[in-house]
Amino acid sequence: MLVADVPEFEVEDILDVRMINRGRHRRRDFLVKWQGYGIFDSTWEPESNLTNCPDILSNFLHCRGLFLPLRTVVEPEGGVM
Repeated sequence: MLVADVPEFEVEDILDVRMINRGRHRRRDFLVKWQGYGIFDSTWEPESNLTNCPDILSNFLHCRGLFLPLRTVVEPEGGVM
């Protein structure tokens, strides 16, 4: 798929997760299986690169008992949590 004349790859599945520690900062990286590519073409991607597949990410995290990042939490009606 092309987005602004730049190829954008589609996530087929998320296979694994790992924590990256950089000093006081931590981030989650996910092993991504790309649609149309073999398993050996899977790559580790930071969570910030996975904004176009919220259902796949949510399902992966839920199945492993992990939490979604705070930025994806939906406030209930009325705006009070």
